[in-house]
Amino acid sequence: MNHLARKFATETTVDEFLALPGSQRRELVDGVVTLMAPAKPIHGRLQAQMSAIVYAHLNKTGSSCWIAIEPGVQPRAQARVNVRIPDLGVSCTPERADDRFMREPVLLVEILSPSNGKDTSSNIMAYASIPSVAEVLIIDSTRRAIEHLVRLPDGSWPENPLAIGEDDAFTLPSIGLTLTMAEVYAGTSLAEGR
Repeated sequence: MNHLARKFATETTVDEFLALPGSQRRELVDGVVTLMAPAKPIHGRLQAQMSAIVYAHLNKTGSSCWIAIEPGVQPRAQARVNVRIPDLGVSCTPERADDRFMREPVLLVEILSPSNGKDTSSNIMAYASIPSVAEVLIIDSTRRAIEHLVRLPDGSWPENPLAIGEDDAFTLPSIGLTLTMAEVYAGTSLAEGR
């Protein structure tokens, strides 16, 4: 049996994934443990920038929602063999000390890098299976580009994300925050005029 066949001969379950030793960054994607490389500086800057913006907004408005960096989330689709790691997540359900995953996320943020485009597409489909997720924000780390997916009133998802224009303000309805592209990219190497 070749290495590839052995790799897919058995699925890793969530319980087995959580019991793995070591502290490497990894996800469980359809039963396959996938290692995650360290983020490039621009990716980390965008992650920190969005975290700071959202945290400040939630704090200022007195919201009971909270933000976490790289929270584990468990998609409803194939839940037994999936643990995904978005760049940021927001939940309005209080966390418990024994939680292994973010419960009931409402907003998930993915920062798109050249190496994770295929993974991001797969993750977005998995996130859409989580009933509490109201929206997914996708921020590009190679150029100024943002896409926004918002669950429709009937619970379905639009066929395509909304592309945010350079001068557009956009609202994250799950937390009531309005942003511009300039705010998202401020201070980074992709800031306007840099």
